[in-house]
Amino acid sequence: RHGGANMAVLDMMQEVINDIGLDATDEEITAVVRRILNKDYFDKTGLVYGIGHAIYTLSDPRCELLREEARKLSYEKNPKKFELYNRFENIAIRVFEEKKGKKVCANVDFYSGLIYEMLNIPRDLFIPIFAAIFIGIGYDAVVGLAVVALGAGMGYAGAVMNPFTVGVAQGIAEVDYMSGVGFRILCHVAMLAVGAGLTMRYALKIKADPTKSLVYGDDFSALVGTDSDSVDREFGIKQKLVLVDLLAAVILIVWGVKTLGWYFAEISAVLLVMGIIAAIIMRDSLDEIGQTFAVGFQDACTSAMMIGIARATLIVLQEGNIIDTVVYGLSLPLSHLPVWLCAIAMLIMQTILNFFIPSGSGQAAVSMPIMAPMADLLGITRDTAVLAYQFGDGLSNIVWPTAFAAIMAGLAGVKLEKWWKFIFPVFFALIGVQAVMLIIAVATGFGA
Repeated sequence: RHGGANMAVLDMMQEVINDIGLDATDEEITAVVRRILNKDYFDKTGLVYGIGHAIYTLSDPRCELLREEARKLSYEKNPKKFELYNRFENIAIRVFEEKKGKKVCANVDFYSGLIYEMLNIPRDLFIPIFAAIFIGIGYDAVVGLAVVALGAGMGYAGAVMNPFTVGVAQGIAEVDYMSGVGFRILCHVAMLAVGAGLTMRYALKIKADPTKSLVYGDDFSALVGTDSDSVDREFGIKQKLVLVDLLAAVILIVWGVKTLGWYFAEISAVLLVMGIIAAIIMRDSLDEIGQTFAVGFQDACTSAMMIGIARATLIVLQEGNIIDTVVYGLSLPLSHLPVWLCAIAMLIMQTILNFFIPSGSGQAAVSMPIMAPMADLLGITRDTAVLAYQFGDGLSNIVWPTAFAAIMAGLAGVKLEKWWKFIFPVFFALIGVQAVMLIIAVATGFGA
């Protein structure tokens, strides 16, 4: 369960430390875990915060990475505290399995709070400031979450030059990179207008009557804090130079792609240089620059693995002539539908597929080898098939729990079911916009 869970882990572990100390025996820790599960300790909910995950059961790869980082930090900060966390994790997993009869693992929340604490990051920064800002000006955390989540979701869904989603799909579909830019911008603007309008309608409603807020009565004191908790954030010449660095990189990439045909290698080189220049501007040490890049590579590993597995699957499908059978089988029911309805069916299929493959590049690698030739059979342009993929992948990330919905809601302190109550009407309205844009794409022969 997300929703400030890393703070709950910190609070739970602090109570454990207060009661049995950093040098507690395994027997004392076992007794505490049993009391937690029996709803006789800490908040008496029966939840061992940071233990268990809906998807990961044997191990959470994010937790594995954070555990190692926490171990390294603890050498300088507080090795005994890390050791207690580590022993508590192992004992809690064992006791949970004995009591509940199922295997669990520690999740990403278990060590993230400890790392923030060892880095001396104030607790009021655990959850993104955007939610607190909107609460402070008279709205609620849902509005703050919607601003960022919808911005990200529609940004991906209406992306013009994202090389990691649209670029991958266009490469597989064998269409020109950045083809159809004008229409994609139109799609983006249409989605932004609807998404912003529905968010503003909700914001104005709760501004006039706070009792209509979906999170009315929920405690957000951990988010907003007090005036004495406020932290002044510098925005001086260094930060402004970093923004100039970013702007220059974006302009250079757009120019290179449009005039020189740049792709992954060249774009990656520009972003690499941009990152190094930004680090130099911020006066980061060589060690800090290397560690930052290492964290970035770690984040990319899962997507890279997904693409590799998908590529291997594709080779098997192609070499075994299986993909032709799959395409033919999928095209049979669609062949009896109007062409415009086939495009909408592609959108629905991609949206559902994103539940199972939340990686954008991974979804492109799996679906486009099938969708592109299917589009040929149905008389739809391959650019339209890419557009259907793009719509289905980008927007549903903020809805599906297997993607980012649970994480984003948790960071804003909003319960997932309350986020769904807000976002699903907006989501379906935006799906309607996407369907209309796909009909226009079919009618105009988009990309032909």
